[in-house]
Amino acid sequence: MMPATDRPAPERGLSARSSNLWPSTTHYLSIVALSLALFSAPAGAAVIANYDFEDGTTQGWSSFNTPNAPVNSTAEAFSGTHSLLTETGSNGGGGPGISLTNLLLPGAAYTITGEVRLTAGESNTAANFTIKRSDPACLGNTCFDAIGGFQVPVNADGWAQIGGSYAVSSTETGLLLFAQLEGPSAEQAFYLDDVVIDETSPPVQSAVPEPRTISLFSASLVLLVLLRRRFSV
Repeated sequence: MMPATDRPAPERGLSARSSNLWPSTTHYLSIVALSLALFSAPAGAAVIANYDFEDGTTQGWSSFNTPNAPVNSTAEAFSGTHSLLTETGSNGGGGPGISLTNLLLPGAAYTITGEVRLTAGESNTAANFTIKRSDPACLGNTCFDAIGGFQVPVNADGWAQIGGSYAVSSTETGLLLFAQLEGPSAEQAFYLDDVVIDETSPPVQSAVPEPRTISLFSASLVLLVLLRRRFSV
């Protein structure tokens, strides 16, 4: 065994260089915070649903407050070759509707838009999108929420976009979207096409970290331990 006095002297400056190479606590926390921000940040606007009726079906739309069921049509189309044709009730009310329960999330925000056009020969009127919301916070447990403009002018000469922004109640228990005409007192027919639903803001996150965030933080701690071992050698 080599005498203690004969052992090679430690390389000068090793301690200093190790100290300089070792990330400071501030730097480490900055890296962790940036990682959490990158991997935990909510995504941007995402298309939740797109009803273009190009498959020749009604894509789940049915009659709301009218005995006349909507049908797929090739007579007019905003884009492609198909749209949804609906006749209102005899009093001018009702239209095509579809359930959005479990599709739209409580506390989230969306844009809901669609294109409307009257059939040839129909008198100019107005239209809108409305959501029938089941909610204990509503009088009688039911609310009717207009989406965007309540009376958007529509005619038989071209297409008009209806809809707008919609924030979902955190206490809702059911949502039904429908298109309707506002103004007529007799039966009228109209087309609906290219209904698009985009999520613009996700539900408010709870204070409990998501599993992905916990996993990322755990991986960061493992990395810290490995770095400490490497630079302590």
